[in-house]
Amino acid sequence: MVQTLIVAYDTTKEKKYWNFAIDTFYWFLGKNSLNQEVYNDLTGGCHDGVGEHSLNLNQGAESTIAYMLARLSIHS
Repeated sequence: MVQTLIVAYDTTKEKKYWNFAIDTFYWFLGKNSLNQEVYNDLTGGCHDGVGEHSLNLNQGAESTIAYMLARLSIHS
């Protein structure tokens, strides 16, 4: 989602897409339905998702790569 919103911003230059991309990125940092960080700063990994009542504690490669791609998209 972050990358898609950045492409929308780059294409249209509409600031709302940049703001949506930032808001979407913050999902990893705790702006989600559980208000818990999905990205784990201690391990450098990323939990696999947010369930109804708790985080999925697995930290798979796909989730970590998704976080890293989102972060790189925001900072480039």
